[in-house]
Amino acid sequence: MRLVGWMLGLWWVLGRLAGAQEPPPNAAAPQAPRVVEALFLGDSNTYAGDYVAMFEAASLVAGQRLEHVPVGDGLGDAGWLNLGLPSETLSGLSEPGHAGGSFPRPDLHERLERILARVKPRVVYACYGMNCGIYHPYSDERFLAFQRGVRSLAERVKAAGARLVMVTPPLFDLGPIQERTLPRDAAQFDRPYRGYDEVLELYSSWLTAAAAEGKWEGVNPRPGLHELLRARRAVEPTFTVAPDGVHLNEQGHWLVARAILRAAGLPELDLNSDTFQDAFPGGLEVVELLKLIRQRQRLLTDSYLTAIGHLRPGMAQGVDTIAAERTAKELDQKIAELVRSIRSQLQSRLEPVVVCRDAGAGGYEAFPDVCRLRDGRLLCVFYAGYGHVALPNSSLPQGGHRDPSVVQLADGRLLLSFFSLRKSEASPGYSGLGSWLIESADGGKTWSEPRQLSASHYCSAPIRQLSNGRLIVGLYIQTEGVSQGSISFSDDGGKSWQPEVLIDNGGMKLDAETDLIELRDGSLFAAQRPVLASSRSTDGGVSWTVSERMGFEGHCPYFLRTAGDVIVLAYRLPHTSLRYSRDECVTWSENHVVDEVTGAYPSLVNLRDGSVLIVYYEEGSGSNIRARRFRIDREGLKWLPLRD
Repeated sequence: MRLVGWMLGLWWVLGRLAGAQEPPPNAAAPQAPRVVEALFLGDSNTYAGDYVAMFEAASLVAGQRLEHVPVGDGLGDAGWLNLGLPSETLSGLSEPGHAGGSFPRPDLHERLERILARVKPRVVYACYGMNCGIYHPYSDERFLAFQRGVRSLAERVKAAGARLVMVTPPLFDLGPIQERTLPRDAAQFDRPYRGYDEVLELYSSWLTAAAAEGKWEGVNPRPGLHELLRARRAVEPTFTVAPDGVHLNEQGHWLVARAILRAAGLPELDLNSDTFQDAFPGGLEVVELLKLIRQRQRLLTDSYLTAIGHLRPGMAQGVDTIAAERTAKELDQKIAELVRSIRSQLQSRLEPVVVCRDAGAGGYEAFPDVCRLRDGRLLCVFYAGYGHVALPNSSLPQGGHRDPSVVQLADGRLLLSFFSLRKSEASPGYSGLGSWLIESADGGKTWSEPRQLSASHYCSAPIRQLSNGRLIVGLYIQTEGVSQGSISFSDDGGKSWQPEVLIDNGGMKLDAETDLIELRDGSLFAAQRPVLASSRSTDGGVSWTVSERMGFEGHCPYFLRTAGDVIVLAYRLPHTSLRYSRDECVTWSENHVVDEVTGAYPSLVNLRDGSVLIVYYEEGSGSNIRARRFRIDREGLKWLPLRD
């Protein structure tokens, strides 16, 4: 009986695919096609619509679609149209007794021609596979049926002049429903197969491989979903994104939307966040925006599903499409107003922000450095005193230390370097004590006693750890009539430091404040103030080329390699500025002014979303620590809003 039921189910679906079908009774008379930017097709997760609404909301906030798409009679804005249908497959298969025997699974191909006659999309997002294996163990026959269905969809979408993006099935979460599943050797599968997620992984791998071959475009949210499950279940064993194993909750929908957004490339958003709200800076009305988009989506989805027709019983009866479009247009206006407000708020956050105005040591804050810790937190250190040089006095007994820099090493230790000054009777009233180092093994809660890094050379840039583990720091020295850069390195984790290696200044007076970066070929590139002169080393810093002008001026240089493999060089003058190089410091971009303030001594750090934070200071009375955020992509540098 099991074999007979299977064959009957297969015969029923293949019979529908064999020739043209009459529209079902609920299909409306044909109307002029509706042009849309994106059409979403899929099963119950798509029909639920949350990932579609989140994708649309994020795209609008990121400025990807602010203008209405000119369509049909001009009613409404069908930029995104969701025509997902619960229970649907692409494989054309339906398990015996589906839905208690009340109806077999509908097949997209039954309605696809009517959809493409009524809707003209520029891109089609199709998320199938969850139902296509009918919750049974893997079989070649079912896999081939799924492949045939996807290929047929791809052909029809291409013939309609649209792009196809195949979104893999999300996941089958065994955790919450394990007692209601069956093992592989079960006599029949009136309940889901316990290892069904393995089947979905095979389907997803094939979709992804075919996308890499150019058959269609692909998005795979499964890695992000599984990664979140692993991380959360380590501390919360019952955590899930699919309470019934199949249908995603709001967080699960966000992770699908996040994968689509990543593929679309929206640099303004934090696409590492695990929830929709956390993708945006606090205080924005994104929840209200999502509510409006959901309302409009449900209106148009049910209306167009009813008008086009389908074979899935129990669906809501949608209103007439003309009436739906009129109501949608009213919602469009509310959505557009809210998007403009949100984007205006975001624009205001593009401006520099003040991180600290007064640390309680005299109101002069300067010379910051920031690093990202292993746990994702940012640690910023800076100088605070009563002036540009604050020597020890009765109210500031720990004064005299300047230009702090901090780094976390591969072994987790924090190293904080700085130089020290003491009072002197000679001009300018102080003398130097060289460069010093303290370390912390507990994330900065406690610190070691200071130990000297160099007795006569000074540091204004952080210690850098090279790919071979060597620690190296840019230094500088000023003697009578000579100013030049130097370096020192350590091969024992910072316990001891080699004698300073001078960098030939080429006859220039280089106040230096040397910083350096390791290039992809293992060589080192150093920059020194004030004309910004460069020098290179091919032996790990043991020897250096004669310094050469870089072609532009600047003080206090600071290097960073971004997550996108672009080298950024930040500096002072003009104002607070930066340039970037895509060819390993051979050529540099034009100057980008970060801020009109002149203090600078900038520091750069990669954030978890691939953007970069620059921290610097404002010179003068009432100086403060400031920050901005940016990203460098193929189109250049973009300033981004700072998050709360």
